[in-house]
Amino acid sequence: MADTPFQPPAMDTIQPLLFAVYPSFALMAACQLDVFTPLKDGALTAEELAERINVGVAKLRPLLYALVAANLLTVSDGRFSNTAESAYYLVQGSPGYTGKRLNVAAKAWAAMLKTAESIRTGVGQAHQEFDFARMPSENVETLLRGFHVPALATGKMLANKFDFSARQNLLDVGGGSGGVAIALLEKFPHLRATIVEQANVAPVTQRIVGESATAERARVVAANAISDSIEGEYDCAILSLVIQMLSADEARQLLQNIGRVLVSGGALYIIGWVLDEARITPREAATVNLLLINAYDDGQAYTEGEYRAWLMEAGFENIQREILPSEMSLVSARKQSYR
Repeated sequence: MADTPFQPPAMDTIQPLLFAVYPSFALMAACQLDVFTPLKDGALTAEELAERINVGVAKLRPLLYALVAANLLTVSDGRFSNTAESAYYLVQGSPGYTGKRLNVAAKAWAAMLKTAESIRTGVGQAHQEFDFARMPSENVETLLRGFHVPALATGKMLANKFDFSARQNLLDVGGGSGGVAIALLEKFPHLRATIVEQANVAPVTQRIVGESATAERARVVAANAISDSIEGEYDCAILSLVIQMLSADEARQLLQNIGRVLVSGGALYIIGWVLDEARITPREAATVNLLLINAYDDGQAYTEGEYRAWLMEAGFENIQREILPSEMSLVSARKQSYR
């Protein structure tokens, strides 16, 4: 009986992954060149667009067709137009403009190229880009302002999902730009907020908060919420994109510190990457760990079970988790009521 010729398996997974980054880099280049803004008033040829953004057409044209292939532009009779999505999110001056997020994305992509070295050394190799505690001070404001628009969106999401009308004092720990608190203060004019940030971040937070219409109702405090005592008494608290920056012991201590200053029945809302128990879903949460292990020495996405254990130990009950469209999770809990 003749041997069956060996047939190598198809590269059904590897081949697409090798090319998956190309649309992302096309988007990055287009935002850096501001390709989308000149198209806000109508379709342009490659030559017309090149003149608008002051570049040569020979190298611009391949990028434009790459953007069409990525569903970020359309083309008809040699004239390029924005899609509805790119018109809303990528045109400067539009209400949903998120082009500044690409600065953060570029840093994240560069950080993830260091993954093997971070694993070899056991030390995150991208501290200067994402770890505020080790970041040069001149980089802090750039990063916070890049995160500000999505932070505002997170605050609006919370304002739409939950009724804060009965709440008075909000604690926002690790509040970054203050965007989450600002959005809540805009929706609920009776609410006051205390935003806690570490010492090298708090001055930047104060500047950004000071630019908002809610500045008089927001107080920025420089403190380490893990090792320092949190001052005051609050009936609601927020942790947005904080737990995943910490070790398990730090996360546990932080939740206990917050539990001590929340009144009975006080609400806690945690937004971030949370894994199911198998640690492979949601997919975005599993893969974002590549960034977290480079950005921090101990940070990572933890499981829902770990969150529940820490919260219960810190005196919380009614723990619920919702997976958001972004595949981040919203974990809500209430401080136990003692009768």
